[in-house]
Amino acid sequence: MAPVSPVARRGWAPLAVALTLAACERDPVLLGFWDIEKVEIDLGDALIEQDDMGTLEFVEGGATLVLRYTLEGGAMAPVAAPRAVLVSASTGDRSGELGETYLSEGEVSTVVLGLDTYIVDEYGGTHAVLDAEAASPPGEVGDPVVDGALKLPVRWWLLR
Repeated sequence: MAPVSPVARRGWAPLAVALTLAACERDPVLLGFWDIEKVEIDLGDALIEQDDMGTLEFVEGGATLVLRYTLEGGAMAPVAAPRAVLVSASTGDRSGELGETYLSEGEVSTVVLGLDTYIVDEYGGTHAVLDAEAASPPGEVGDPVVDGALKLPVRWWLLR
């Protein structure tokens, strides 16, 4: 095999660096305790944002939600006595593997929370954003689906 010239090696250097950095990107690991820093709900004619929404703790196959606010009459209302709500949670077709969430379609990470599927966006180890085009509003996560139930675009900002 012929030696590679220094000029040819320099041409490969940016590609090697890019491949190395891409390989170092971490898969989302949602297991554990998260503060719900903010929730955003798109009502179509209005955008509702609520800070300090509560907490969310993921365990294998489930999650515990403690919400400080709920959607009532098109606005967020404080919950007088927040309670822990247990809901199912999984990641796509590998429900027992929250730590391995990449799916084959373009490395999109998803998590099912209650009955709604969220895309895991902007994951950084200590923060993540869960984004759903159509999900139950906070306070109704995990409730049985009723005919005509309202599904809205919802985003959750999580912070460890």
